[in-house]
Amino acid sequence: MTTIPLTILDDFLDNPNTIRDWGLSLPFNPSPDNRWPGKRTECLSTIHPPLYNYINRKILSLFFENLVNYSCSLQFQLIEDYQNTGWIHQDPDIFTYIIYLSPENSVNCGTSLYNVKSNKFHTVNSLEEDKNMYQSKRLHYKTKSITPEIQKLKNQNIDLNYNKTLDIKDKYNRLLCFSSEQHHSANNFSNGVSPRLTLIGFFKEIYSSKLPILRSKQTLM
Repeated sequence: MTTIPLTILDDFLDNPNTIRDWGLSLPFNPSPDNRWPGKRTECLSTIHPPLYNYINRKILSLFFENLVNYSCSLQFQLIEDYQNTGWIHQDPDIFTYIIYLSPENSVNCGTSLYNVKSNKFHTVNSLEEDKNMYQSKRLHYKTKSITPEIQKLKNQNIDLNYNKTLDIKDKYNRLLCFSSEQHHSANNFSNGVSPRLTLIGFFKEIYSSKLPILRSKQTLM
């Protein structure tokens, strides 16, 4: 179910340089099971609760008039020295947001959104195919490189199952919010100048009577 309207807002943070510099000073750790590329910090709820609440409430105010309680995972993510692009996936949350914090963006390291093709009811046709895709993605994220065989598999999966609907470039201090069931992938992992730095947030619970899209659909004339 779509939970929020797709939202792109430039110049989101009032002091992005200060937040970027502070984020880069934090310890980063890789995924223990290679579920995602690069490294992430601990959740900001642990490192800096006031900043955690400030950013999340600033984002929620785009969709809710009154303050709502929530549960959210918010971390800096740093990706460097990776070949290729991300893998199309969904997130198991209510909605996802990304704040792009790499000042160099001559190469598009943003995010692309996809729809499943109309003749498909699912993007996996067999358990063997599902296993192969799972292992290939994690091998890519572990080694930072991609073999021609995995590249072919990845391209075939995109061509067979998806239509790209939108390509969002990683403009510095740009906020992107989308419903977590939206299929999406990172664009280029490297701009050739600096690591890909983002603030990545996943709202897992929002304690409100109605989410924005549901409220819109139930509006009475």
